[in-house]
Amino acid sequence: MKIYIFFSVAFFSVFSLFAGKSITVDPAESAIILPVKADNIKKYAAEELQYHLKLVTGKTVPVKTKAGAEKTRFYIGKAAPSDKKKLLTEEARWQITPEGHIYLYGEDKFVNVNLKNKSKDPKVNFYNSFSRSRTGTLYAVYDFLNNVLKIRHLEPGEKGIAYKKQAVLTLPVTGNSWRSSLEFRIMRPGIMSLYQIRKLDLPKEFLVTNEELAKWQEEVGKWSKRQRLGARSGIHYGHAFTKWWKYYGKKFPQYFAMDKAGVRNPATLGERGQLCMTNAEVIERIYNNWKVRKSDCINLCPNDSTLFCLCPDCRKLGSKSDMMIYQMNAVLEKATRDRKDVRASTYAYLDYIHGPEKIKVHPNAVIGFVSIFLNLRKMEQYYKEWKDMGTKAIFLRPNTFWVDVGLPLGYEKEVYKEFQLGRKYNVIGTDVSSFTNVWASSGIVTYILARSYIEPERSFESLEEEYYSSFGEAAKDSVKKYFRYIRKNIWEKRVMNNVPLEKMYDNLSYYIVPRIKDIITEKDYIEAGKLLAKVDVKKLSPSERSRFEALKLENEHARLTVKAIHAKRNDKMKVNQALLQFRVKHKNDLNILWPNLFRIEKQCDLTGMKAAAEMKEYSYAESLPRMWYFEPDQKDVGVKEKYYSLPLKVLSAMWAKIPITSGWEGASVAQGVPQKLVDILKNYDGIGWYAIGVRVDKSLKGKEIFLRFGAVDETCIVYVNGKKAGEHPYIKPNGWKMPFAINITEFIDWKKSVQTVVVRVEDKQGQGGIWKEVYLTAK
Repeated sequence: MKIYIFFSVAFFSVFSLFAGKSITVDPAESAIILPVKADNIKKYAAEELQYHLKLVTGKTVPVKTKAGAEKTRFYIGKAAPSDKKKLLTEEARWQITPEGHIYLYGEDKFVNVNLKNKSKDPKVNFYNSFSRSRTGTLYAVYDFLNNVLKIRHLEPGEKGIAYKKQAVLTLPVTGNSWRSSLEFRIMRPGIMSLYQIRKLDLPKEFLVTNEELAKWQEEVGKWSKRQRLGARSGIHYGHAFTKWWKYYGKKFPQYFAMDKAGVRNPATLGERGQLCMTNAEVIERIYNNWKVRKSDCINLCPNDSTLFCLCPDCRKLGSKSDMMIYQMNAVLEKATRDRKDVRASTYAYLDYIHGPEKIKVHPNAVIGFVSIFLNLRKMEQYYKEWKDMGTKAIFLRPNTFWVDVGLPLGYEKEVYKEFQLGRKYNVIGTDVSSFTNVWASSGIVTYILARSYIEPERSFESLEEEYYSSFGEAAKDSVKKYFRYIRKNIWEKRVMNNVPLEKMYDNLSYYIVPRIKDIITEKDYIEAGKLLAKVDVKKLSPSERSRFEALKLENEHARLTVKAIHAKRNDKMKVNQALLQFRVKHKNDLNILWPNLFRIEKQCDLTGMKAAAEMKEYSYAESLPRMWYFEPDQKDVGVKEKYYSLPLKVLSAMWAKIPITSGWEGASVAQGVPQKLVDILKNYDGIGWYAIGVRVDKSLKGKEIFLRFGAVDETCIVYVNGKKAGEHPYIKPNGWKMPFAINITEFIDWKKSVQTVVVRVEDKQGQGGIWKEVYLTAK
């Protein structure tokens, strides 16, 4: 599987005449020449070439439409005079001639994407359009910059570009052609909408504006294109039938999967409902819908659910994979009569990642693997199963970056091996979900994976050496030791030895985040940081020094983050606030989209940042358990029967536990809540009682001690050890969502190891109950 497609033998014989020859390029005597009627791709290619030449030389090479007396001309979109060969789809070529001119050209097709509903920013829409366009000329510019000027695009933003300053360029007389072996190379940008960000309830210092978010989208879009991510074929995929119930549910219920009760009604599952795979009417409907446009590919990916049809005809087929292939083959049988080259796609995922057992796969099928990250042995088994049943083409749709926990982990070699395994089984494309945009922790991973798409035959070692060398000759060996230390001591020794591979699927962070204390220590980053301390930064260029100092800063951020995660109760708030201050100070120095990092950490409030930001006035804060004992008081008898004075042992025996991180209507989100209680609380307005045992460290004696509630809907009375400590009335319109604190100092019984806290909540409309975290605090 070759990534480079070189010019003809005749073309190279021209170069052989000038082997070892070079030309000198003075920016002051050069120009970039655009065609008079240049399209958007060629205009942007000229802009990118001009931008990078200025980075390297410090001078602006003018862009013109007519050549003048320039000694050197960079021709954009114009084939070299000696090149008569027809361009392939998406192919990029460039040539440096003995006469001192450079030709950069390729096969282009611009697709103008209308994204009015997603962004009003024209730049964002421009880069989204480029992600759908074929941009051979632009790729020629990037291939020239990478291979001749040795420019490396490590991360989004100008600081992420590695280059060496040269006032005058010395270029070899040579040329190249590039065309990826992958039909599509996609890495999803992973940038949340402003609406999603607001829901995170971030510390005010890390809120972002529309303009800042648009800038991130622009820079990530630029970086993706500079890595030559894109597509040349129209393989359509993604859950294909999410709107079918809306369109056909009432009139054609027979289209949908039958459940174990014999009912065809996926309405309760929303977009996750499945179809009846053997229904001839469904197959005819899919075919007729496709006939309207006759697209290159028919999307048959099932909705994201394991609840497949249980009707007799579907059950006869056996496995879920057989059901999917039965439907796919039937649709392709019809469609290929109209268009022989039409393809169809479906996912191999969850419990239908196994290959079919009975039905051979149609030769026009493309199977998208949502791979099992880490478990390459299992993945190879599944690839073989599909291959043995006739699969000719696969694409990878892994959730690779969901492993990122915002800390350097060392999994860059693992993602490389995952991709290389796919190459063994005819991978035709990739669609990776999704950048976390915490480049401080995942930059090396993202870079190596993207570069392997450009040059898949390169070894992992050569790719990582390329990354390390971008830090400068004086630093590269230390940087190598730094990353290899993390890979060996965190990833290989701890993560791989602690992850239950047979139980894991595609989201490793769900496993790592709650267990991070057992996997990573502060010492890991202290020892790794020592490997960077010996570098003589005076020997680095300004851009290399900036990049190296940023790496050291990232290491310090990782150390402080892990320290906050491991901090003991008495030190927790002090350590958390030190980390918060560091983040605020270096907010613009670290290449991190901060809302994304807070989203990762929010899974378990790993660092306590949210609490640190909200509770600056406290010297101590401890998050209380998220599951409390609960009892609905439908007849309002709790006060009369003195629930608040009952011993915790009695309450825990009588009441069930529900979460305090959602209103009581959402009790079903937690496992173990009795179904009878879930049914009562589904639309419950009234009174409910919560109870929990709280240990108060004796070191807090002599301080003012509080229970700080994130929010209670609507009013509540708080009791400690049977006595009323305070209440929170519902007075202001937004009082149901505001934090408040109850001083419990005088109600603590220091003779007891556990204090009994009981809270009576009254709700009259909407959701009810304690629905944000509760902290024990002191000052």
